[in-house]
Amino acid sequence: MKRIISLILCAILLTVSLCGCAEKQAVNDSADPKTPSNRLELGERRNNVKVTDEATGETYYLLGDFENYFEATQIKYSADFGKVDLVSKSEQADKVTNGEGSIHVTISGNESTWHKRRPNIRFSTTNAFFNLTSDFSDLDRFTLDIYNCQDYEVETRFLLCTAIYDAVTFEDRILTNPNYEYSTAEIYTLAPNSWTTVEVPAEVMRFVNWDTTGKAYLVSGSDALSAVGAFVFSFDRGELHETPQEFYIDNARAYMKSE
Repeated sequence: MKRIISLILCAILLTVSLCGCAEKQAVNDSADPKTPSNRLELGERRNNVKVTDEATGETYYLLGDFENYFEATQIKYSADFGKVDLVSKSEQADKVTNGEGSIHVTISGNESTWHKRRPNIRFSTTNAFFNLTSDFSDLDRFTLDIYNCQDYEVETRFLLCTAIYDAVTFEDRILTNPNYEYSTAEIYTLAPNSWTTVEVPAEVMRFVNWDTTGKAYLVSGSDALSAVGAFVFSFDRGELHETPQEFYIDNARAYMKSE
């Protein structure tokens, strides 16, 4: 009889313990932005990222504002981009230009990393998180705030990626075609120890395509913007500088000409 009572008490204690653990886990899940349940909630909040500026009346898509962990992970970074940290306005107010957060990046990589590709940050238009169309025929300009932490000027390159391409062939041609970057990239200078708002007008956006014979040709204007896969900014590889490059990045916007 004593043994039965002991078993019953053990069962009761185990049940209470499991309930407590489950409750604690539920609380942790709701507080941690890395959990799937909270990721879904955050994604639903940001599905509509088309904004009208009350002061100017301009309409734009907010493609990257880095307000939380989930949003920051929706941006694509090349494999040798380096370290990416979230920054809070409450802790570093001068390193955030819009909203409550930005990212701090430290670029690494060397000559042998990823076939000498430049480290880049990619603002995708086809990510389900943003729920956007890839048709940007009505684009006026793309802007991005970049803080250059170096004591000297550095350059960033803007590239437009098409939404329709064979990924392997596309990457191979980027690496092997010597004219690719020079045909498509717009180069911008970043002043030392300060913010620069890089503005890329729609009329300079273009990309290289290949016909069925493998011959390259340039696509520009509204044709280039009708099927945009991503707006990309690339930086120097790590070995080109004596110390790792550092930048703060915030407020990526695609301004539209009309509704």
